Amino acid sequence: MKVIFLLFHLAIRTLDAATREQFEHAHKNVAFPKFEDLAKFIRERLVAMQLSESTSSNIIPTATTSSSSFVDRGKSKPNHKSFGNKTHSLMVKSNKPSSSTQPTYPACVVCKTETHPLKRCPKFFNATVEQRHQYLTNWKGCINCLSYFHQASACESKWSCRFCSQRHNGYLHMEKGSAPTNRTSQPVNNNASCSSSNFHSAVLSSITLPISNVILGTAMAEIMDSRGNFQKIRIVVDCGSQHSFLTQSCLRRLGLPMSSFKISICGIGDTPFSGSKGQVSCKIRPCGGTNILSTNAVVVKTITTHLPTTTLPSELYQNYLQHQLADPQFWKSSSIDFLLGADLFGEIWTGQTITLEPDSPKLISSIFGNIVMGRFPSSISPDQSLSMFTTADNDLHEELQQFWKLEEPTPSTVRNPEDDICEELFQKTHYRLSSGQYVVHLPFKGVVPSLHDSIHFATKRYLNLENKFKKDPKLQSMYSEFIQEYVDLGHASLTRSPTAYAIPHHAVFKQEGDRCKIRVVFDGSAKASNGSLNDYLM
Repeated sequence: MKVIFLLFHLAIRTLDAATREQFEHAHKNVAFPKFEDLAKFIRERLVAMQLSESTSSNIIPTATTSSSSFVDRGKSKPNHKSFGNKTHSLMVKSNKPSSSTQPTYPACVVCKTETHPLKRCPKFFNATVEQRHQYLTNWKGCINCLSYFHQASACESKWSCRFCSQRHNGYLHMEKGSAPTNRTSQPVNNNASCSSSNFHSAVLSSITLPISNVILGTAMAEIMDSRGNFQKIRIVVDCGSQHSFLTQSCLRRLGLPMSSFKISICGIGDTPFSGSKGQVSCKIRPCGGTNILSTNAVVVKTITTHLPTTTLPSELYQNYLQHQLADPQFWKSSSIDFLLGADLFGEIWTGQTITLEPDSPKLISSIFGNIVMGRFPSSISPDQSLSMFTTADNDLHEELQQFWKLEEPTPSTVRNPEDDICEELFQKTHYRLSSGQYVVHLPFKGVVPSLHDSIHFATKRYLNLENKFKKDPKLQSMYSEFIQEYVDLGHASLTRSPTAYAIPHHAVFKQEGDRCKIRVVFDGSAKASNGSLNDYLM
């Protein structure tokens, strides 16, 4: 029952405010809705959203005259909430009389032959998600409602992707680890923001612009290995990252011990990243320097591709060679071993920025040297743009444990009644000897029993010991010394009365090399005719 409640609690938290309000209104007469009620409500809402989305994007109302037809480029309903927005219409010449019930569509961007809505194109639906993105690479329509007549920035549909709630159609949703084809008509915003109340960290946020390239700041440094020696590594500097990162291949080369890392990492669009292997404590210094920086770096398989993505032309870097560079060959595309985040950025930056030419990369002074970073004009568009953004959230396992600790009542301790009796017996009967030892009566259950025939079982045990002593006189000598010490200390005495209780005992011998050890076991569980001593004790 607790698991069902937890699933309901976690599931309803993922819904947006409007959907939660509709769910509460639909179940206002139910005190405690079940998880099955929530699942049924979501399925019904999904069907309704798909039907309404298809209707709103496929049916385009038209008005006709004898010589022309008007096709609405927006929605049929005006937006009364925004006085600055106006509906736009496109006049289309027509030689044939148009019908008031048949919308007019251009040729399909996918099959190129039919004039039907994109949602009715069988070739589009039978394609994979990657192929759909490829079809729409240069498309000027809306990727949210798949309409021909406006772009996503002007889309007034209130529906978004049913999988990730982003402003694109569900048929264009990419799974984890996939990257959609870049669309020239869709601007990319690299001003990412973190709004979650959990612990977050942003990592390496940068992207190329349409008419320029970007150089990410790199530097050469030294890192201490497990033997105390320093090895050279290539780092990328990112002051937008709250964590530093180290590649797994570099960790194997260093031989440093790795500990667990209990914070999950998410990428841009809140896409989970499960590639963190752990964390490692490392020490970094400038090449040949003495200023050592210490931090804990998260271990991942790879940090990024080779930087820069392509080798830069000579006319770009010639002006920088006369300066002391943190990465003397920053223009050569090479692998990255370490990402230096905001945990160390404040310790390496010396506070000076040098501009050699307008619209050229800047020189950022640091303890490693001058770091080349920034945009530069280029007539060639880059093959790919780097846009990495990660968030670190508290591990789900720890959150669940904290949830159970808060919800679980504190168990109450039940006191055993015999504990009170034993405590009272100790208070009444105990006394202290001159040697400092305490004496207390045995805690019997009720009347003290009569175990007069225990002498028979004790004698039988002793006779078995004598048979061993005949075979090994050394054992007999060790046993005699042990028992005599017990008698001298007053822990044992000879049994003279036949009605007295004699506790059976036996000796345990253990051979360790040339030495032999003895231990005498007094058996209070040995059964007499009417039970054992332990049976009558609390």
